[in-house]
Amino acid sequence: MADAAGAANCLYLLIGIRINLFPESPRWLMKMGREQEARNVLQATREHDVEYELKGIKKVVKYESETSGANHYAAMLFPKDTYSRQLRWRAFLDFWLQIMQELVGIGFITVYGIDLFQDAGFLALQPVNFLAGFNNISYMFSVIFAVITLDRQI
Repeated sequence: MADAAGAANCLYLLIGIRINLFPESPRWLMKMGREQEARNVLQATREHDVEYELKGIKKVVKYESETSGANHYAAMLFPKDTYSRQLRWRAFLDFWLQIMQELVGIGFITVYGIDLFQDAGFLALQPVNFLAGFNNISYMFSVIFAVITLDRQI
């Protein structure tokens, strides 16, 4: 067991050292004003012309810089524009959804599902794992509607 832990630590160390050799993302480079470097990274990773993609990244970075003043808590609590008002309602919704999630106990069931099912009388480990897995997968499928429709203009 100690050998496996030592091998895993060596792997993590190797990844930690090598990650500094990865190129920065084109989006981050554009945000820092290093357009030519962003173009070079895109050209190294794409086979087609990158100018269209570069323009799209530039457009998003410009939009984010214009609206970044609204992306903090004070702006969400005391909105001065429409964008901040929208963020306030999203933050409010998220805040109350988290509270309701804890009040109904769904977090407990998700984390301690196996123990809960065993205490309920399911003593064999395989059915307990199956029930806990089914429970978690059903959570995933229950939010598909929200994922598809959230933030979509109708």
